[in-house]
Amino acid sequence: RQLDKEMMIKRAPHSALFPHAGVIVHHGGMGTQAAALRAARPTLVLPFSQAQPDHALRVDRLGVGLMLNPQVAAVRNIQSKLGRLIKEQSFEKNVQVLTSKLEHEYGLPIACEAIEAVL
Repeated sequence: RQLDKEMMIKRAPHSALFPHAGVIVHHGGMGTQAAALRAARPTLVLPFSQAQPDHALRVDRLGVGLMLNPQVAAVRNIQSKLGRLIKEQSFEKNVQVLTSKLEHEYGLPIACEAIEAVL
């Protein structure tokens, strides 16, 4: 998936862009990673703070993307990781399987029931 032209826009919803991407590169925020999973796209996560490193490790462990420490994010390191995500079909397959499972999750009602059970 390759764009013919460069494009710059101020804002666009993840849901409109991510399904058209070959790989999504992001900071590891929960909302951004959730949008990447909904779009069933592999990710390269460069975490900076808070829970982002944990999210990046989970992405890596699940095989739906790779983590890259921003401290070593030289161009050659980014190219290497992106090359793997594009060439190795396992990432695409793993994210498709995980996304399929998540489509059948109903987290909100389950969480509400668990909270109500404690109260």
